[in-house]
Amino acid sequence: MRKRQLLSLGLCLVLIGLLVGCTSSVDSDYRAWSGKTSALLSKDLQNFNVSFGVAMERQIDSLAHTTAIRYAEQLRDHAGIALTEDNYDVSPKWKESQQNYRQALSDYRDAGQYMSSGLAISDKKKIERGMAYISSGATHMKAAIETMPE
Repeated sequence: MRKRQLLSLGLCLVLIGLLVGCTSSVDSDYRAWSGKTSALLSKDLQNFNVSFGVAMERQIDSLAHTTAIRYAEQLRDHAGIALTEDNYDVSPKWKESQQNYRQALSDYRDAGQYMSSGLAISDKKKIERGMAYISSGATHMKAAIETMPE
């Protein structure tokens, strides 16, 4: 009798899992996409931060300067592509997280734009604005993670 109850319970759980999985496949796809995209942007930010630090230490070194510009452009491009790819119609429980994630992507795109152009012409105000966008992007990314449903 106990085996039969456990088997019935197990089958019910599998069925519920399938039903939940069917209703939230877009959410699952979005979660997978945003995770992959976040990993790419994290690598871009890390590469930029390292190259920017080296460029600031060695202001005369044009290779370090050029590398920092290239990574800023890469951040801008990857975030811009991600914004165009984010066409997921997620469930209401994911909307707040998605909105924060989109704002983070927009901030990172703008950061890359300001940092690359600011470094190219040695414009301190553009570089500072780019740094502000990086900070804002990090804040929105944190909010996206915190509002992500379990």
